[in-house]
Amino acid sequence: MVAEVLREAILRGILVAGQQLRQDEIARELGVSHIPVREALRQLEAEGLVRLRPYRGFEVSELSPEEVEELYEIRIPLECQALRLAMPHLTDADLRRAEEILDAIDAEQDPSGWSQLNTEFHAVLYAPSRRQRLLNLIRTLRTNVDRYLRLYISVMQRKQYSQREHRKILEAVRRRDVAEAVEALEEHLGIACCGGSGVRRNGKPVARPAFKVVVTDSVFPHLEVERQVLGRVGAELVALQAHREEELLEAVADADALLVCFAPVTGRVVQAARRCRIIARYGIGVDNVDVRTATARGIVVTNVPDYCVEEVSDHTLALLLACARRVVWLDRRVRAGRWDARDAVPVRRLSGQTLGLVGFGKIPRLVARKAQAFGLRVLAFDPYVDPAVVREHGVEPVGLRALLERSDYVSLHAPLTPQTEGLVDEAALRWMKPTAFLVNTARGRIVEEGALVRALERGWIAGAALDVLPTEPPPKDHRLLRLDNVILTPHVAFYSEESLQELQRKAAEEVARVLTGQAPRYPVNRVAGVPA
Repeated sequence: MVAEVLREAILRGILVAGQQLRQDEIARELGVSHIPVREALRQLEAEGLVRLRPYRGFEVSELSPEEVEELYEIRIPLECQALRLAMPHLTDADLRRAEEILDAIDAEQDPSGWSQLNTEFHAVLYAPSRRQRLLNLIRTLRTNVDRYLRLYISVMQRKQYSQREHRKILEAVRRRDVAEAVEALEEHLGIACCGGSGVRRNGKPVARPAFKVVVTDSVFPHLEVERQVLGRVGAELVALQAHREEELLEAVADADALLVCFAPVTGRVVQAARRCRIIARYGIGVDNVDVRTATARGIVVTNVPDYCVEEVSDHTLALLLACARRVVWLDRRVRAGRWDARDAVPVRRLSGQTLGLVGFGKIPRLVARKAQAFGLRVLAFDPYVDPAVVREHGVEPVGLRALLERSDYVSLHAPLTPQTEGLVDEAALRWMKPTAFLVNTARGRIVEEGALVRALERGWIAGAALDVLPTEPPPKDHRLLRLDNVILTPHVAFYSEESLQELQRKAAEEVARVLTGQAPRYPVNRVAGVPA
């Protein structure tokens, strides 16, 4: 008896998803002992209606997407029958009320308010059928399905599609065209279930993803993080490994969103992405995305500016220390059969030397703190940061030339922009000390590569440690590969297992936010109509 009462309450929507079921309260309400309540909950757990959560006890389960679709397959013919029965009896007053509700839905921004108005619209259309049992059953199915549907499909996205179908239904009802009205209703219910796909199988709407998200390329071992995040809003993930513009043009045509690692999202690619609403970059820099064209087309571009601050700052210090202690050079000498401490000459004590940071955002600020622990004096050049902010970190703000002339180590942390491309040119390298080292974990094109090769070959500077190059990977005959005073790593400063997962999650969350009508957390551009 207890199981039947609870099952009925759950199916009717009286007990809702996530609601905690306290055994003592149920026993008191039903006037029974705890034993039959516990047995009933175990039975409902086996049926999948409730679940046992650690530290919370039993609670009402959520429906799976498959169960939602099954309920829709029951609901669609019932609602179509209710409309058929009601149409001969709908009055002009009923139609005016339905129109007023649609206008109210257009103006409503709160998802819960929209859902209530949506239910009211259908109630107005079905009420004249005077089949109370049928209406009660529809109400029960609507309560259950709509309650769970928001877990899988964007409410505001459903609103966009539903309103279009609502108007079609009402127009057909006004013309007293029963067949067209029922067809429009069936299409509307299929779109509500399918998130806008309106796809049919055997004449019935079939559940399909609400959105298509294309991963243009990735360096990750798997995309389960993205699938989990985007699955909550009903998105399908399509994974590519595209490295050329031509590979992307056709693939992005029907994409609602792009997740981009290093692929070239050029102006042509952006123009080809006709449905796209967001381009989310896996990383900090967006120099491989045509942001200007995206903005002109109303496409949001996002990045993840805070995901690898620890990792890049660690890698910067690792490269600096490898230069300071000649670690890589000495390793090569030992492997070549030499064991001679004189190969280390000259090495100077790190404490008391000067580190110059080009750029003073999140990463270089952490580099400064870690470098200061080694006893390094730190300078910084960043025309976009208040000198007072630089001083707050115990760092001396200086101009670019002064930084290059005074530093024993110069570390680049600026974004790649038209202003910073080629910033470290021949003149800049000649300003550096002949004993100085250049470290680059930012972008390869900030350094004029030909000038750097000459500086290293001719002794203008002592050496360089580079995690990034203008062309990645470099050709096998690249001159930098032949120089002993260069340390190269394959663009891995961002990497740790933790940073990868954080990057994947945050980039996917940006896509989910924009597709569901929310404001992105890390917008690179401003787009009209997108919440800020």
